Amino acid sequence: MTQAYYHEEKAKRIFTCRYCGHRMRLGAETCGECYQPARIYNHKWFLILVPLLASMLAAIAFSYYLTSLIA
Repeated sequence: MTQAYYHEEKAKRIFTCRYCGHRMRLGAETCGECYQPARIYNHKWFLILVPLLASMLAAIAFSYYLTSLIA
């Protein structure tokens, strides 16, 4: 295994299991070592939902800001 390949694989595993400490990939719903459920912020739906809600709130806040400039 080359060092570049090892570094690339290691970089993808940014979350750790809270039970066994195994490094988990982004979006994994269960640990590959102990099969316990991952934390909620590592689930795929959470990674999609949070930025979507944040952008919606920013759009709403910006629309209120624009209406206050007009009035």
